Amino acid sequence: MRSWANFSLPCRGPQGCNRTDCASLQPSVSSVYEFTPHRLCLLPQAVSVGPGSFENRRSLPAAWRGVRDDALSELCGIPGCVFVHAGGFIGGNKTLEGAMEMARQALTLD
Repeated sequence: MRSWANFSLPCRGPQGCNRTDCASLQPSVSSVYEFTPHRLCLLPQAVSVGPGSFENRRSLPAAWRGVRDDALSELCGIPGCVFVHAGGFIGGNKTLEGAMEMARQALTLD
């Protein structure tokens, strides 16, 4: 089961994103992350700019990419981090709160 969350940047994207809304968002809206349960962690995942695209609306921060476990938690100051993919499109945290904080911080970092 997937759950969707919308985090707004100062430009204020649409509120209450769901699957239908997400497909219709403009590429300039970069504030949407999907949270997917996976084994023992939750995955904050960047949503693409459109169907079939591999370009993210907003990738996870470059400084986090390729970093894992305690090193990642220390780097970003969020307990329970598991990883951020080298491509920046997905990460993992052991808790929903941690995954949501990763997404919140990702909105303010490059």
